[in-house]
Amino acid sequence: VLASLASVGAILGAVTYAPLSRRHRLRPIIGGTIGASVVSMLAYLGYQGPASAIASDLVGGFVSMLTQLAFLDLAAKACPRHVEGTFFALLMSISNGGTQLSQNVGGRLYDWVGYTPLILISAVMTALAWNLKAWYGLLVPDRARGLELVRMEFRRFLHAIILLPCQILRTGRKIVYRLLGYNEWLKDFFATFQRLTVWETG
Repeated sequence: VLASLASVGAILGAVTYAPLSRRHRLRPIIGGTIGASVVSMLAYLGYQGPASAIASDLVGGFVSMLTQLAFLDLAAKACPRHVEGTFFALLMSISNGGTQLSQNVGGRLYDWVGYTPLILISAVMTALAWNLKAWYGLLVPDRARGLELVRMEFRRFLHAIILLPCQILRTGRKIVYRLLGYNEWLKDFFATFQRLTVWETG
């Protein structure tokens, strides 16, 4: 029953997104859906009876669909011309991988910390999406360049770090990503990538 209510909420979210996306720019929609996701996640702290269960799952399904559609919209608009299909497929692969990883980590955290701390962790991690640019800037090895990134206007950050033209080649058993353009931030991009790789393997 609760899964059905979540599905009803998702349908309502899909119906709501169409007029919402026509009346408002994407950036405030994404900011709003991140905030709504945090609130809906914290609402599970009051999950104590039939009424709260119905409300939480209905609202959760609604907010989840709004958020998903907003980010699919962003992914579609971020695709470079002439490689739209490949780029969108790559973004969806990263998204699906992140979803599987979050479910795995969430299951392990539930056994380790319990229900209430897991809800709070999920809400905090969702809220961090508001400051993604700031977090990335703090990870840049060159502190001065990192602080410049933190202060950078988002549209410039988008083109300097995220919307990099790239050719994807399959050679043998390897996938090669060949950057087709150059900008002054590529050195910092690769230095940050190397730093994250060291942390992951360490």
